[in-house]
Amino acid sequence: MASEPTRDAWSHLIPEPFQNITWAWTYDDTRQAYPHVGEHDVYYHTFMSVQLFASQHPQFDYIWNWEMDVRYTGNYHKLMRSLATWSATQGDKALKRRNARFYIPSVHESYENFSRTVAEADQGEHDKTSKGSVWSDDTEADLITTFPIFDVEGTLWPHKNYIINYDKSNMPPRHATVGTNMRLSRRLLDEMDYENRQGRSMMSEMWPPTLAYQRKLKVVYVPIPVWLREQWPPEALESTFNGGRGSEVGGSLGSVINYEKVFKGSTWYWNAEFALDLYTRWLGLADDGPGSTEWEASNGPLCLPAMLLHPVKSERISSLN
Repeated sequence: MASEPTRDAWSHLIPEPFQNITWAWTYDDTRQAYPHVGEHDVYYHTFMSVQLFASQHPQFDYIWNWEMDVRYTGNYHKLMRSLATWSATQGDKALKRRNARFYIPSVHESYENFSRTVAEADQGEHDKTSKGSVWSDDTEADLITTFPIFDVEGTLWPHKNYIINYDKSNMPPRHATVGTNMRLSRRLLDEMDYENRQGRSMMSEMWPPTLAYQRKLKVVYVPIPVWLREQWPPEALESTFNGGRGSEVGGSLGSVINYEKVFKGSTWYWNAEFALDLYTRWLGLADDGPGSTEWEASNGPLCLPAMLLHPVKSERISSLN
């Protein structure tokens, strides 16, 4: 796929044990495959390269896209397997409405109770587009996300109008997530590939969810555990993080997407400062307190449960790799 000069550089950058399972691509590849889109920046078009990978590797039915600044304190194999297995069990008609909300244990108690509450909620005018399909047990998800899938209308999400070659005067509902850490089925990737070849596209975080819903594919947001630095009253959590239209994440000016600073004290968002702090302490690189040399001399290494952390960007940590 990539040119020989790229392969030469790649052979120096990729450790030898991983070279035979590494696939390289360039902007020339995506420009050649999708010339009618007209834009190919990976930030806005993350999945162009994933679509090309899928087209050249038919042996894979599902493909994970994972951002490089994500860290996990558990076992990745178990994580991916559990995300896929759990998603396959979700198939009732209220799934799309659950996808649009944060599950908050201190508010909703068990997930079963959360599911029942959402299913029994009043079906107001805003829920007409949320009446989803029903899937049989163990139907694999075409899209798995790790952040709720929100209606961008009514929010101040900065990318909601990044739409290429669609009729903006007659747009269907658009949905987005935050981050591109997700699993995509070949069926969904084929649809995305087709649309790109016709010259149509959207911003990366809006592209798979919107197209999957338009094509009536199975979409599942997995409510991964997210930790907060501060203790929040349950009612404040609910009103803040599900503060959009109809107690959802998006759809109105009350959306938490419009108040992103609240995520700084969390472990999972593009601006989550708590993620780097926890990971640094877990590695024993803290300057003081838990995870520092002095603290570990008395207490031993800091132990954490299996946690997904994002973003973790640090020259100090990178130097250890």
